[in-house]
Amino acid sequence: SARRRHPGVEDVGGGAGVQPRQRSDRAAGGYDRRAASRQDVAPEDQGDVRASGSGFGAPRQRAEQPPFASRSREMDMGPGPQDTLGDGGFGGAPYEDSAGLPPRFDPGQPRDASPPPPVQFSPVANQEQFGAPPRGMELPRDSGPPPMNEANPFDQPMGQGPPEADDVDDWPAQETLKGVPEAVIVELTKAPEELTAAVLKDAQPQINCFGEWLTRCLYAKAWNLRDAAIQKLALDADALASQHDPRELVAAFALVLKRAAGTEKIAQVFLTSQNLLHVLAPGFFSSSSIRRADLQPAIDNPLMPALVDKLGDANARCRDAVRDSLTALSRCPNVGPQFVAAFLLRPFKKNVKAPPRALVGRLSLLNDFVNSVGLMPANPNGMELEKVVPVAMNWFTTYGSAAEGRTAALTLVGSCF
Repeated sequence: SARRRHPGVEDVGGGAGVQPRQRSDRAAGGYDRRAASRQDVAPEDQGDVRASGSGFGAPRQRAEQPPFASRSREMDMGPGPQDTLGDGGFGGAPYEDSAGLPPRFDPGQPRDASPPPPVQFSPVANQEQFGAPPRGMELPRDSGPPPMNEANPFDQPMGQGPPEADDVDDWPAQETLKGVPEAVIVELTKAPEELTAAVLKDAQPQINCFGEWLTRCLYAKAWNLRDAAIQKLALDADALASQHDPRELVAAFALVLKRAAGTEKIAQVFLTSQNLLHVLAPGFFSSSSIRRADLQPAIDNPLMPALVDKLGDANARCRDAVRDSLTALSRCPNVGPQFVAAFLLRPFKKNVKAPPRALVGRLSLLNDFVNSVGLMPANPNGMELEKVVPVAMNWFTTYGSAAEGRTAALTLVGSCF
């Protein structure tokens, strides 16, 4: 310890130059490594101490260092740049050698248990006390913390954190979907996308009748937006019928139903569209303001063929919903059972094996029409016997491999008889 603190003093011969009392302290276990300082050597023995290092060459004269270099040794920071000869690279002024040394520890006195006060590092105070800092590290007297970067939202004071991002876009969801259950609106986290040029051209009747925001929801990529928009139309069907031209409103509703039946892949959205059709069939579609010549062409193609194909869907809920929708349209005065039966009697697609459920769905629905409205000529709006029985017998022979298909065909023929 003495050799590290004083390069010119060497411990030769097991501690030459150190008073006997200090060696006894070391042997007793109470030796303090800070005690081996120049103050611990008796004045009359300093010459012998210097002489003890003659075997290693002439003693070097210790260079003066700034006060804070001595303080770093007091904190036992280990050897570093400040222990080298010269001014240590700090350019500080000389100081008295005895000024920065701590008092010698006496083993007989109790050690102070309280820790030393923490060193307060203030740029301005340290500069005034210890002199100028190294070149390139100067700070102005009025310097403070650097200003916060307002352009960076994450440069915030401690404890506040970055600002929370708003996932919900600024669009009138509550106003556009007023009346839709709140649980559905809460799940809407994004606004609908802008309509493309092609969609704008085809969806003009919807924009005129439903508004731009609701139309954007009908064509949105998020299925919950499409589902909520169709629910809104079912709620406002009667109000819309009294506010807009009947022909334009029929075209607008037909576009919604065609899109849901033809291209919709989400079963929930399709079921919601069938609920809309259940509302329109006995309501707006049956009103006297609509002519049959206007309604039937609007729902002819591709809505009716798509609904008939859904009778063979793998989802039982979709099959039941389509069956109810076709039944509701057959009871509508502006549609009628003959219009619906014409699509039920169409042949299946070529080179496509009809599933038994599709065959049973068509035959069972035709059987319901025969039992409800009868046959022509007894009922002018009834089924035509010349069209129903041949189709039933053809399907019996063509698709009769399944027992349920044969049973449904025979049931229809028996009802006609």
